[in-house]
Amino acid sequence: MTAPPPTTAKGPLETYDSFLNDARRLCATRGDRAALRRAVAAATRPESPSGKRGTGDALFLLRALAAANMHPERKKNFLLVAGLLAQHPETPAAGDQEAAIRYAEGNLGAALGRAVTAKTLTQGRGDQTMRAFTRKTTSGLRLALPRAVRHLDPSLSGLDLAVLLSDLNSWHFRAADLATRWWESYTVHCPTPTKGN
Repeated sequence: MTAPPPTTAKGPLETYDSFLNDARRLCATRGDRAALRRAVAAATRPESPSGKRGTGDALFLLRALAAANMHPERKKNFLLVAGLLAQHPETPAAGDQEAAIRYAEGNLGAALGRAVTAKTLTQGRGDQTMRAFTRKTTSGLRLALPRAVRHLDPSLSGLDLAVLLSDLNSWHFRAADLATRWWESYTVHCPTPTKGN
């Protein structure tokens, strides 16, 4: 009898990277991207008729990705991030960076700070967005993220969708820690932020 192969410990972002790689493959056609974009409506406004339709389309496409027994809140987070990927299919896949670097450099605060530095977002708007985001509940974040991410250039902002998904799934339990990380990353990448917290 041979010994089973050694199991390798999964990195903290490996599951999210795998999910996004599968979703990225589903973005090959315009129709699939449209169905995934409807997932944003499904995740943020489930009461709307288009949201219900979007949920069915997205779940059909993502059946292999989001387990049926996944908690409904986590499923909404996965669907939302898949929809965000469909908005920006050119968002690069994760590189070989360590998770700690990705959490520091790829979070929403760092992305907003880089957008201010690149002048695709004004300083006042960046500060206001950061203040609003760091005070929201998970459902509030899901409502606000599609609009904010739509205005970020993925090639300039460096937003790591796996990190965003991880943060969304942890927000309910660790909002204060994550908000602090977002602010710290924002201040590193933004010339003269005014935290105002």
